[in-house]
Amino acid sequence: QGNEMKYDTLAAQVGSGARFYFTEHLSLAGTVSGIYGHVESEFVPNNNIGEAIHELASGTFVDWHLDTWSFAPSVNGRYEWGWGRTRFELSSQYTFFHTESFSGSSPIISVGGDSGTWENKLDVDVPLGWQVLGRELHTGGFFSRTEIFGDAATGLNEKHIYTLNGRLVLDFLGHLWKVRWLGLGTSYFWGDHVNGWSAGMDLRFQF
Repeated sequence: QGNEMKYDTLAAQVGSGARFYFTEHLSLAGTVSGIYGHVESEFVPNNNIGEAIHELASGTFVDWHLDTWSFAPSVNGRYEWGWGRTRFELSSQYTFFHTESFSGSSPIISVGGDSGTWENKLDVDVPLGWQVLGRELHTGGFFSRTEIFGDAATGLNEKHIYTLNGRLVLDFLGHLWKVRWLGLGTSYFWGDHVNGWSAGMDLRFQF
């Protein structure tokens, strides 16, 4: 009826693993990661009912923030090939998440549970032949479908999510430690009940 609920999410992930190559193009990797998450809820009333909800539930059911941690092991299979200088990458990755909350402003909002995701993705990297700051400019992006299992599927009311990504980056491979590229990227994601977008720095390493 015109009222809105908005969520802002910030996450930071650190992990390590190893990749094993069976051929020049086919490889398999296992990784273990830790994730910190921060979520903020904002309720925007636009009618009398919304104003009443905002007055009664602010700080409990709406207008709250929550901090979480997750343990996330994953397995990734990847196949890479080229067409001229354009690179294609087809990957499939399963990740298990155990998540718990440890700090929040609402006495009734908490997080705890086990979830899984299975992402199938096609990524394209296209060198443009243009130089910026002495480095070649690349464009590209990816399209993916992610299946969602466990508590995350229940909480999001989604069984799968699609993501469309675009990026514009500078090629640093062989010039800046193990950095493959650095630039800007943006993604739009959608499912049956949720949609949104993200944007920020696009950084990839190659070891």
